Amino acid sequence: MAAIVAIASTGLLATPAVAQQPQSAANRCASFNGPLCSVSLPTGITMRYLDVGPADGPVTLLLHGFADDVQSWSLVVPQLQRLMPWARFLIPDLLGQGETTQPPAARCAPNPDNCFRPIDDANDVVAFLDAEHVARASILGHSVGTLVAQEIALDHPNRVSRLILVSTATNGAQPLVEGVQSEVVQGEWQQDFTAAGYTWPTGVYGLNPGVAVPDFTQFIDDEYETSSVAPPNLLTELQADAQTVQVGTWIGTVDDLVVADNTARLQHLGVPTLVLYATQDDVFSPAAEQQLIGSLDVAASHGTPFWWKQYGVLPPTDSGEQTDLGHNLPWEAPAGIAADTAAFLVLGVPTCTLYRTDYPTDVHRVLAIPNAATIVHAGVGPRCI
Repeated sequence: MAAIVAIASTGLLATPAVAQQPQSAANRCASFNGPLCSVSLPTGITMRYLDVGPADGPVTLLLHGFADDVQSWSLVVPQLQRLMPWARFLIPDLLGQGETTQPPAARCAPNPDNCFRPIDDANDVVAFLDAEHVARASILGHSVGTLVAQEIALDHPNRVSRLILVSTATNGAQPLVEGVQSEVVQGEWQQDFTAAGYTWPTGVYGLNPGVAVPDFTQFIDDEYETSSVAPPNLLTELQADAQTVQVGTWIGTVDDLVVADNTARLQHLGVPTLVLYATQDDVFSPAAEQQLIGSLDVAASHGTPFWWKQYGVLPPTDSGEQTDLGHNLPWEAPAGIAADTAAFLVLGVPTCTLYRTDYPTDVHRVLAIPNAATIVHAGVGPRCI
């Protein structure tokens, strides 16, 4: 954070001329502690969202990971507001998560995997931008939200100014995702529901997993929504929210993730992109990152610059104990995510600051070390600031 504060103090991170003075946000849904706004979309769902900042400010769209909701960004957005008080932040709950509805059961219950592809989420988000009369926005995505962001940038590059992908890869065919699909959802959960007399998937589409899965709450609390670095109170809230996601959303999303693959398409990406990745990410491996960098390198050869920045320094432990930053960076290093996002949106490059935990002294404390970040960069512009 020190780097971006220093930039701000020099005037380089100044309010753009289009919005010289922040206006009071007259939004009825601008607080993470208050009610969400709601809009019915032509895609067939009702999307709930937060709308933070001046209505005429440049828009940044924030897309959360799977089984999360707007609360996933609750530590990042206040920092972004401080750094970019002129900006508007739109934060939706994605398809079938949080307070956003599932697509209609009549169409999707027999085959949920036809309705929860990243492109389906992307179509919802584009329809949402249309409803909000937003012609162009920057997108900040996390985890599965980055695959949605990729779809929007690839299919609608004229709608996207800059792309920030936190904990991402070119595809969802990762061992952890495949395990959740085959062993948990299509394995244990399907067995539990069919043993209880439900038809799968039609009869379980709108049900909560806890209806028939005895260890569902433990799965969420101990295996899915976890972090050794994130504040425990935030984890408690996110775990409670994840427990409300219905079975049809789980089936469709994990089935669609394992076949989602933008490896080749990202070679033709036309939007300047920043990737933020942590050394102890337990979803996307270093090999997956090299594949991503390879695709972005090709895009850079066609004129689209990218920056790939590493968070943390410690590799994964043999025991599985988390000792450094991991997959859930918006919960673990929100100041860093905000600083790098603001620098990239305003100045076109990330900060040079390295973010890592203070392990073994205090794993909950995140250090910001100036001029120490590992960054891969291709294309025009400096490596970092």
